Amino acid sequence: MMSNVESIFGKFNNPNAKYFERIINKQIKDSIYDFSHLMKIFIYEHQRAKKSYRHIRFKNDVNNWTIQHSENIERIERMFNEYTEIYGSTQYIKRKKAYFYNRIIPFFKENLKKYDYLIEMN
Repeated sequence: MMSNVESIFGKFNNPNAKYFERIINKQIKDSIYDFSHLMKIFIYEHQRAKKSYRHIRFKNDVNNWTIQHSENIERIERMFNEYTEIYGSTQYIKRKKAYFYNRIIPFFKENLKKYDYLIEMN
């Protein structure tokens, strides 16, 4: 009699999840692209702050892009949870979560740390 256990580590991959995996990958790439745009704004304003200049639209731009950045992270986390609920804990989602939380999020935090003085938390 054969057991129904596929693997003690979970499913390796799910062919039905390929479309959802492409959406997650695209969302992560979009998040990194938006973050790079936010960093360009911070670098530009950091240079202006050294010279005691301030850009009029800076506060509005930073608030909008910071909100967009937070929403991107929340959307990716929701997509991880949805994927896990629908397809289970596959090898793909385990690797993608590990990569996202161990590489991408620390990268975001490390780069934003230098420009904390430009971010208005209110």
